[in-house]
Amino acid sequence: MRYKEMIDEFKSSEKIWKKIGSITMACVLLFSAILLKNAFTKPSVSCDKNGYVKTINRKSLSQIEEYALELEIQDGEKVATKDVTIHTKLVNNRLKKEKLKEEKSEEQAIRDAEIDRVIANAEKSDKKIIKLPDMLEDGTKLKWKIKHKFDSSLYMIPVLYTILVLFIIGDFIGKKKRCNEILRNDIIQGLPRFTNQMLLMMNAGMILSDALGRICDSYEIIPEEERSFFENALVKMSETNADSRVSAAMLMNEFAGKYNIKELMRISTILSENEKRGSDIISKLTEESHFLWEERKIIAKEKGKLIDTKMAWPLGLLLILLIVITMAPALLTM
Repeated sequence: MRYKEMIDEFKSSEKIWKKIGSITMACVLLFSAILLKNAFTKPSVSCDKNGYVKTINRKSLSQIEEYALELEIQDGEKVATKDVTIHTKLVNNRLKKEKLKEEKSEEQAIRDAEIDRVIANAEKSDKKIIKLPDMLEDGTKLKWKIKHKFDSSLYMIPVLYTILVLFIIGDFIGKKKRCNEILRNDIIQGLPRFTNQMLLMMNAGMILSDALGRICDSYEIIPEEERSFFENALVKMSETNADSRVSAAMLMNEFAGKYNIKELMRISTILSENEKRGSDIISKLTEESHFLWEERKIIAKEKGKLIDTKMAWPLGLLLILLIVITMAPALLTM
């Protein structure tokens, strides 16, 4: 099957589009749920016109709430930032001091202690609205900002959606390729017999169109469930063009072009040359028949080797299992 036909079949496949639609709907709902969750869990704070947090508005006095903030410390021209977390109730197990790889200076240690004291006072507060200080006792300015957490799930959903859609497309292409390979093998297996039948009837004095019609009639006698794909395709071609005046060579040429199999195209070329130029069709079909039978033998040998390879794995596992069963009593008595 050509890629254009595969694309057209993909576009017209309701089953594929239902799968993609279901995945799209699920991802949209999941994305919306995460957005709603983030909207409802957004910290309740009051900010000034510059976006700095001034007060924390507690939602409940009985529950512990957590606020992740970014503290901007301005000491003259020096500006430093620090990530802090304020709980609306003092958490005893929380570490007040960060473990730094580098030793702090005395000034930094005093400032950090003062900041920890400010955070502890905010956490001990039992008021509904907690006001955050703008300055330390030594004059250092404090500016509080909401720390926006990175929600990786929002970015993972489009990635997951893309992977799932690509998986569906890849699975469709893989199935079509396997199906096309099965059809190709079926046609190649049926061609030697078809060529021999054509030779037999043309040697008996039949013209090309009568020989092709007689072959299709012989295939039609076989029950449909017992016919191969190649035989069914020829019967269908004969029934479709029963009342038309299209020549047998033209029919075979269209049939070969539809499935794009080189062995079938060689036969259609031989028939077309005989129709147009009157070439010796008997000798050419004889050569082609011999070649097709040899190719069929090669394919059969390759399938036999493939079966041997597939059987090697289970036999190897059985051998390992036999060794384990044999050695188990000896190992248990050691």
